[in-house]
Amino acid sequence: MLTLREYVLGLICFGGTWGAVAVATTVIVRRRLRGVDGASLALAATLIFVSGVVAVELVPLILGILSRWTVLAMAVVAALVVVRAVRASEATAEPAPAAPRSGTLSWVIAGAAAGGLALATLAWLKRAAVQPVTAADFTFFHMPGVARWIQAGTVWQNIELLPGFSVGTYPNNGDVLFLSTVLPWREEVFTRLVNVPLLGLVGVAVYALARELRSPRATGVLLGAVVTSIYAVWVTALDRVKPETLMLVTFGAGALFLVRHARTRRTADLVLAGLGLGLAFGTRWNGVSAVVATVAVWAVVSWRVRSDARSVAHDAMRLVGLVAAAGGFWLIRNWVETGNPLFPEKVSALGVTVFNAPRDEIRILYGHTILQYLGNGSVLRHSILPDYRVALGAPGALLAVGVGLAVVLALVGRRAEAGWRREPVAALGLSIAAILIVAIYIATPASAQGSYGHPWAGIIREAARWAMPAAVMGGAVTAWAIARLGRGRGIAELIAAATVLDGAIQSFSVRIADAAIVVAALAGAAAVIFGGWTLGRRALRSGKQLVVVAATEASVLAVALAFAGWGLQRSYNHRRYLGLDPSVDWVLANAPNFRRIGVAGEFTGDVGFLYPLFGPRLFNHVSYVGRFDRGLLREYSSAPSFLAAVRRGRYDLLDVGRGVPPRPETPTQRWAASTGYVRVLASLRFALYASPGFLRRAGLSARR
Repeated sequence: MLTLREYVLGLICFGGTWGAVAVATTVIVRRRLRGVDGASLALAATLIFVSGVVAVELVPLILGILSRWTVLAMAVVAALVVVRAVRASEATAEPAPAAPRSGTLSWVIAGAAAGGLALATLAWLKRAAVQPVTAADFTFFHMPGVARWIQAGTVWQNIELLPGFSVGTYPNNGDVLFLSTVLPWREEVFTRLVNVPLLGLVGVAVYALARELRSPRATGVLLGAVVTSIYAVWVTALDRVKPETLMLVTFGAGALFLVRHARTRRTADLVLAGLGLGLAFGTRWNGVSAVVATVAVWAVVSWRVRSDARSVAHDAMRLVGLVAAAGGFWLIRNWVETGNPLFPEKVSALGVTVFNAPRDEIRILYGHTILQYLGNGSVLRHSILPDYRVALGAPGALLAVGVGLAVVLALVGRRAEAGWRREPVAALGLSIAAILIVAIYIATPASAQGSYGHPWAGIIREAARWAMPAAVMGGAVTAWAIARLGRGRGIAELIAAATVLDGAIQSFSVRIADAAIVVAALAGAAAVIFGGWTLGRRALRSGKQLVVVAATEASVLAVALAFAGWGLQRSYNHRRYLGLDPSVDWVLANAPNFRRIGVAGEFTGDVGFLYPLFGPRLFNHVSYVGRFDRGLLREYSSAPSFLAAVRRGRYDLLDVGRGVPPRPETPTQRWAASTGYVRVLASLRFALYASPGFLRRAGLSARR
């Protein structure tokens, strides 16, 4: 548990870093983005802010000088440079495209769906916020990677803790954003909260895209709720806490500014498009494929509409350069660390291997695709469709129908008018990009991971998130299609609202008492904020005095949030990661700091034990006792090599997996015992061994 001094110091570093980036963002927005407003402006500010946070964390990582103080200094310097160097633009506001009116009924439907989903989410979060995230990806490589960055202070390392899985070469923009919340305190208590506003911004991106297509406001809000209610979106964001949420926001914003650029031809829109798509490109591998597909479709459609290949090529080069700048660093990191920017993919051209990769046995044995099973009725009925019923549900089905309808309406509109109008072209382009993204997903290895004919339980449900960039585009074009149904629009909106309920039921459950507490808290906060502002406006007349009132309210809110954060971390740390497994409990009780811990053997992914081994403040050094084969981590296959690695590692503890399924004794357990290490604990899944020296120094005895 953090002391008050540790908490305050962390708060100063976190608040100073994010505050300095926020100042820089505000300056850029006010001076350079006068032609952007509304939801588009909110997304533009998000892109600039996230880029700033990633940059001030990543530069010290690249230089090998990462600490919370170097990050704070970098943020302050960056803010000062922006304030002094950025000049005001002469651009004027660009009005949003005219759209049909929403109507009272549409607003009631949209408000009920979006408001109900937001309330239910906050009520669920009330309990979840004090619970540690135990999902496999979070505890097996996202947070361990962040911990190793903090310990080493550098990004130049191939962080692998899972033999056979090349998770250390993922694009890591999302993990860098997580790092910004972990580094100030050296713990992850606030990391889940990062995805809360990002999840809301996914809905904003859908809304803004729908508005750019001239959809009614209420319909855009409703489809934003539909997309954010999808299990594969919601659970990934708040329960599993994956970086995909950042990828969806930045991808959606990038797509928005691509569509805007087709209308405005402004450089600022193209820059923001490149920034958003670049951040998505550098966040996940499925972001890479989604961005490539989107840029390809945009280039073809732009060439078809403009009939000016030189202009399109010029814009395409600028766009690709921006994408590379915002997200391409991770390919350089992979190239330096493994010799292959796209590791573990083998890259060949004209029969010549350009970038080689070791044999991937896991993919060969288990990396099956959805595409392989499209003609297999048994697997479709028993594995794929049941998982899709949960992962995508009724919201996913609605979006699939909406994309198909949008394609038909766009093509019919073209024939009727003997030419292209902007909105049908944009809707058709977004629909084609969404379809292409889904096609790439179903052909992606491991989208149906498992032995052939028997995908592993739940794996298709988890992998469905790879197709969610298509859902962001699908939500916007579905809103566009619904707006053109005439009298059927109201019925379609009611159906869409019903799918939000279905998605929420699939994703989470909420206690009525928690919802009531959230409503009361929101009402109280709103009363204080708006009441204070109203009284201030009545009592004070000058603009400067009103600024003082606003600053005072902001300060009170900041202090309240600081106290809330103190209470949250105390509740969170009371039983942080206790009860996952007896071996984890033993380490947290007897070796919480400054120990070398080796992990070995085979283990299942249902127990998120790796990250907790780093200790409550991430001072333990944890590594897998294995060998690297051209960048891919593998287990040792013989006792002498394993014993030599243990001696080199000078481990205090060895946490050995007991196999899949668990077995009473495995070769790795025998090897660990033969090193002279003493078994101190055996659980169902793990056997924990300690070196005699560690036991002697700690005053502990072995318990078999």
